[in-house]
Amino acid sequence: MHVNPRPLDCEGRVLPPPTIQLQEEFIPQGGVWNMADKKLAKGANIAKWGCLCLDERTDERTLGDFLAALADMCYQQGVELDYASFVEFGGRNGMGTNDDIGGTACPLQRIKAKHGPLDLLLVVIHGRVDRYPLIKRICETDERMQLMSQCVKPRTVLKGQDAQTLSNLCLKMNQKMGGSNFGISRNNVFPREAKQFASAFKNAFPRPVMFVGADVNHPAPEEKRRPSVAAVVASMDVGPWQHAARVCLQKKGHEIIANLDRMFFELIEEFRSRVGEYPAKIVFYRDGVGEGQFFQVLVYELDKIQKVVNALPIPPAQRPKITFLTVQKRHHTRFFPREQKDAFGKSGNVPPGTCVDRGVVHPHEYDFYLCSHLGIQGTSKPSHYKVLYDESCFPVDVLHSLTNSLCYVYARCPRAVSIPAPVYYAHHAAFRTKHYLGTLDDGASLASGGARGALPLDDDDIRRLNEHIQVVPGLQRTAYFT
Repeated sequence: MHVNPRPLDCEGRVLPPPTIQLQEEFIPQGGVWNMADKKLAKGANIAKWGCLCLDERTDERTLGDFLAALADMCYQQGVELDYASFVEFGGRNGMGTNDDIGGTACPLQRIKAKHGPLDLLLVVIHGRVDRYPLIKRICETDERMQLMSQCVKPRTVLKGQDAQTLSNLCLKMNQKMGGSNFGISRNNVFPREAKQFASAFKNAFPRPVMFVGADVNHPAPEEKRRPSVAAVVASMDVGPWQHAARVCLQKKGHEIIANLDRMFFELIEEFRSRVGEYPAKIVFYRDGVGEGQFFQVLVYELDKIQKVVNALPIPPAQRPKITFLTVQKRHHTRFFPREQKDAFGKSGNVPPGTCVDRGVVHPHEYDFYLCSHLGIQGTSKPSHYKVLYDESCFPVDVLHSLTNSLCYVYARCPRAVSIPAPVYYAHHAAFRTKHYLGTLDDGASLASGGARGALPLDDDDIRRLNEHIQVVPGLQRTAYFT
């Protein structure tokens, strides 16, 4: 047996970047763009907000300079951020114990009682005591609080004049508060070299399309009393600009989303209430599924989605058509440019938008590799997509370009990312719920074992836990997870 030392030669192509829509449209080059002199598509109006500093090493002058610089950056990017209504300081031990949500010792409760409803609370967390999970759980799951929060570290405050840091913070705040950062121009998603498919793609948009991302986060093997967290995130407009999430706990290690029908039903009804009609098509990206689980996903998850769609109170001809793809990052396939002149960036990677759908893919199934992002360091890892079901019959070029375009609307940074934005958001929503679980005490959650030791969680335990980690209704409509 002889091992060929040369890599396998395969054909690929570079998909052109989509036209990004801010207040003005532009075409990004190299998978990244600069926000200098650019305004976000829709700036949020943050009228009543305040700052709580839990780090005793941050002085008033430094914090004041940081808040002034942040307000200036928000103004430059089109976000209406008024002067802070208040700035309060609390000690690093002021958060109380993990279960001290309603106690008067909790600075968050004191602020809510003193200042009433707020649009946003900026919290400078302590550098050595990680209270981020507790702050998020109190603000987002307690009905008495129901408060949008933005946490920053002390070192971020110290870098108060750094334009890139302030710009990224502004992006997160705007998306959380109902603004719109980046969108896709609806007339420029399809590849320019495939004009014959232009009409086919435009036909997908006479009515809105809903893009969905789903993921399941599993606990570590030694965490015997922790459940898995399933998260589903869906776009809520035609941009796609805004997204909403639903999360649910399930038995540890179960990859199939048990309550997908309920979560998907709530999201599609939320879509209808915002847009005014049901979507014409649904493009569903499922992350975290191994090749041995494709059949289970088709039998259980796709079936639940179809049942929800078939039960919608609309004529059968108007029901949404479903396209279901899996996204895989855990593989060992890498691509390198054959000629050095085609290398991109300092690391010599393939250009952003490189798509390979022949030579190294399955000979009979519908799959492709897409390296949508610019590798910052090391070799870029492409994402592997497999189309398990396509009721919409998208042309191949259109589906490739649509997937690539969704990697350009990730709201937290002005660059293309490696997977579609809804899938990235599903990661964030699942990890946020994992943070909630880490702050629950034994009596409320049974997450750490308690009297029952290391026995696995039963259905009653998971049902009880689900009651403690649900985001309050007022924030479920927002992108709280960004």
